[in-house]
Amino acid sequence: MVHSIADCFFPATGYAVRPRQGKSCFMKTKTSGSPALSEHGFTRVELTAVIIAVAFLGALVLPALAKGHAGSRTVVCLNNHRQLARSCLLYSQDVNGRLPNNYSLPATETAISTGAFDNWVNNIMTWGASASLDDVSNTNVAWAENGPLSPYLHSNISFFKCSADIYLGAAQRQKRWSARLRSVSMNGFFGLTDTNPSSLSGRSWAEGGKYRQFLKTTDVPIPAMTWLTIDEHADSVNDGFFIVSATATSWGDLPASYHEGACGFSFADGHSEMHKWLSATSRYPVKYIFSTRSFDAAGRKDFQWYKDRLQLIHSGFVILLTFVIRVSSFPGHPFEAVPQNRLVSFQFVRLAVVAERDAHNPGLWMLHDPN
Repeated sequence: MVHSIADCFFPATGYAVRPRQGKSCFMKTKTSGSPALSEHGFTRVELTAVIIAVAFLGALVLPALAKGHAGSRTVVCLNNHRQLARSCLLYSQDVNGRLPNNYSLPATETAISTGAFDNWVNNIMTWGASASLDDVSNTNVAWAENGPLSPYLHSNISFFKCSADIYLGAAQRQKRWSARLRSVSMNGFFGLTDTNPSSLSGRSWAEGGKYRQFLKTTDVPIPAMTWLTIDEHADSVNDGFFIVSATATSWGDLPASYHEGACGFSFADGHSEMHKWLSATSRYPVKYIFSTRSFDAAGRKDFQWYKDRLQLIHSGFVILLTFVIRVSSFPGHPFEAVPQNRLVSFQFVRLAVVAERDAHNPGLWMLHDPN
């Protein structure tokens, strides 16, 4: 029994409690029908089991989340290419079918330094962070927004960049840059490559003028099979002009492979595709220095897929063809047994056309009006 209230003083709370008559303040009581509460938390075995369960669930969920993130980046990339192709087509409709300028590096520098800004994209990608024109153009938003396609993109220059290209050079990281502005380039057989009058001939700047340069949308024979823009590898991208020799044994300019080994393309009809490369000679990690290896067997298949979608057409030459046109019936013709309403006479007409041999099928000739 408690003889004084001091016997029931609780130092932890600072309070003293008077117990009920006949009870000790230290006497244990038992709740009706309830077990005593445990005075400890998880045991080591229970905690280990929980950790294992969480790790197992994470192993199941995280790859799915990563795959979903990669898939969303692929969708964004395809949309970027589609928007760029659409902007080129809209631009050409407003300028009598002409395709936008697609300058090589010297002409791009001139377009920026003179303030002409008449290239499809007015920047040059580098790994540097100096005050040079090329390095400054890595991040110069005003120059990028000043191009001829900008009105058709609502000045949204994010379409120039693949979201999977997150790479910066050492000097750029040191200056805390967030990103370079572009990873997309244009097919080197599209548009004027410089401002020289010779470029208006329709002969390619590449390959010594051996192939045709597409200056208008109507010059492209099969738009759905002719790529227009491409994701270029971070170690390769500089100007917005992508070209590889048709006889190359390794990549010249290097396509990207950011999307699980695949590369984004747009085509001259406005659609976009993701193409997965077969060979390690087409897929390279970013090393901040350009280098490639000779194609292996799978690499040659990759390159053939690429070439088949270039529409390499040998530069045309004008020939004179004679067409025979049946215009009216006449007596004594060799088809006298044919019913009268199916007969016409022959009239000889000369027509000048341009004949072009398909680069991949020498037996196939394409004829079109040179005007």
